[in-house]
Amino acid sequence: PAYPLNRNELWVSELDRVVARTGYDTEHLVVALRSGPPANHEHGDRNSLIVKCFGQELITDPLRPAYSYSDPAWRMRLTEGHTAVLIDGHGHEHHNGVEGTNASRSFARVVSHDSNDECARVVSDATQPYRLVDTEIKLVRRSIGVLYNLPAVIVVDRISKWQGASTVQARFFGYNWDDQLDLSADKDGFLISRPGSVLKARVFSATPVTCQKGEMDILGERSGIHPFVDVKSEPTTDLTLVTVMVL
Repeated sequence: PAYPLNRNELWVSELDRVVARTGYDTEHLVVALRSGPPANHEHGDRNSLIVKCFGQELITDPLRPAYSYSDPAWRMRLTEGHTAVLIDGHGHEHHNGVEGTNASRSFARVVSHDSNDECARVVSDATQPYRLVDTEIKLVRRSIGVLYNLPAVIVVDRISKWQGASTVQARFFGYNWDDQLDLSADKDGFLISRPGSVLKARVFSATPVTCQKGEMDILGERSGIHPFVDVKSEPTTDLTLVTVMVL
């Protein structure tokens, strides 16, 4: 019966869904992280990220994909169709679609979180679903820091393997349903611009990384609606990748 108060706050549900926000109006910052267990009607989206601010979706969950696995766009249900991490071009475990939208076997967990009036910190571990794809994977963990008042979002991706070097891609999707997105990448980061709102990102890693714009070719004429930036590492067994996004 009453509107919630507009304030800086972190919410972590019992199912490890995470939302950090500065309020409930269209201009407020909202950062969402998908941790937690599998569920019916789900996607392969563990540790995926959404960032909204100043009335715009800047980092987005791009598409409600096809229900039939025979449609090439069904692959948008997989990790490759989310703002998440790929290892050697592959995401975490998800069924091949013949089971419809049933739950997978992929569990992520919020292993720690804390917050105050100025910032929030969340660490989510998704090692298990990635190890179902490659047993040499030792650790896949995403940490986010939200600085409410700047505003800014810091993403730290930590990936390690028992053996065998792999490339890692941290993928960031932009929102372009209305053809008003300007997305570009350079050697140090990327820029996402929407009407009245801009996200500037810089990436840092001891392992060499590149930033490159891409599109989902499986979508045909719709591929331009869902462009993304891949922050891609050189082959490594131990990667810490920091992406700092200022809004």
